[in-house]
Amino acid sequence: MYKPKRKRHFLFSIAVFVIVTIACAQIVYDQQKLSGLEDSLESLKDACAQQTIENEELQRLLSENDLDEYYEKIAREQLGYVRSDEQVFVDIGGK
Repeated sequence: MYKPKRKRHFLFSIAVFVIVTIACAQIVYDQQKLSGLEDSLESLKDACAQQTIENEELQRLLSENDLDEYYEKIAREQLGYVRSDEQVFVDIGGK
């Protein structure tokens, strides 16, 4: 009668060990995933702040009815246009 109790105790110990190991592995996985999500959150916060600044600038331009300045900004930034009487210097050295 002594052997079945010992065998049950051994199986129970193995089951507990497996469950604890799986739980620890899940915790490590969740921590890594959380870290990646926190990084994504920070980049999204930065993008949101940048977009808010751009939106405020566009609101300012529209509220002042200064469409010429807006058109000039679009021509310079998106189309690469410059005025005929200005020189543009491009820094090719990098940061």
